[in-house]
Amino acid sequence: MNNSMWPKKVMSVCVENFLHELLPKISNEKNAKCTIMGDFNADLLKLDTHSDTCDFYELMSSFGFKPLIMQPTRVTSTTATIIDNIF
Repeated sequence: MNNSMWPKKVMSVCVENFLHELLPKISNEKNAKCTIMGDFNADLLKLDTHSDTCDFYELMSSFGFKPLIMQPTRVTSTTATIIDNIF
């Protein structure tokens, strides 16, 4: 299990490097169950409008990880986000 939080300004580089190293190792484990969660600052509600979020989602999906939460995890009177991701 890994719980990670990335500063917004370095999210794409740090997440990409971290996940490119981690995900192949995890996917090689046979019959292993794995949960990856963290505040990746990737708002899954913006998959269609934010390229870093789309890249993050596509990378996770390419290794078979699908988000367990697809409803907003932070809701205010004017905004809603899914930034606390669990795969």
